[in-house]
Amino acid sequence: MCENEQRPAARKPFEPLGEGFARKGQTIYVRLRLNGKLTWRSTGTNKLAQARKWREKWDNEQWNEKHGIESKGVTLQQSRVTIEELIDGYVEAGCPIIRKRSLKPKSPRTIQGENTASALCGNSSAGCRPSAWP
Repeated sequence: MCENEQRPAARKPFEPLGEGFARKGQTIYVRLRLNGKLTWRSTGTNKLAQARKWREKWDNEQWNEKHGIESKGVTLQQSRVTIEELIDGYVEAGCPIIRKRSLKPKSPRTIQGENTASALCGNSSAGCRPSAWP
């Protein structure tokens, strides 16, 4: 190597703290599995107790996401479906009924009664309300 060339700065190694935690500089990092791969994530703290709480919170969020439970912040940001849109989708599908885990058609008289009832309710303000209340 020539004298004028500079070597890249050596990376600071992780100092193991046990249980999947390590310190790099003043910050504590945690070893996580993300999308099937092991990776390091910063906990943003230099205290091991706070890092453990961060890891517990992260694990809970990942479990909730995996099982379809959304956090409050995400729920508030999503667009909502109105009752009117739900009823329109139901009518477009032919007013099906679920029996033994399959969709079965209803009798024409039942569909006629449901259409009459939805027409009566269509004049109220229920159509513009969100289907799920916070």
